[in-house]
Amino acid sequence: MTAATAMGIAGSELLARSIGNRLGIEEVQIQTDTDSGTSSLVIGRYLSPRLYIRYYTGIFERSNIVQLRYNVSNKVTLQTETGSQMGADVFYTIEK
Repeated sequence: MTAATAMGIAGSELLARSIGNRLGIEEVQIQTDTDSGTSSLVIGRYLSPRLYIRYYTGIFERSNIVQLRYNVSNKVTLQTETGSQMGADVFYTIEK
């Protein structure tokens, strides 16, 4: 049953990417969390060169999440998320 579901999701992801490309959406994917067994359709797009919006909607369960990511600089990124829980993060990138 799990293998059949995984194959169906993989085929659906190809279709979702094809539709997303035609609509000018940068990110369209099916994301599966193997620990909880949940799957979501993820759609994302840059609203500006520094601001990215991503929307997650549950495929088999009712869940909706909106995530915003803003690049303050090359090293600092702010990210906020709303859904069943809300939160914000600050990411600092160190590259060698």
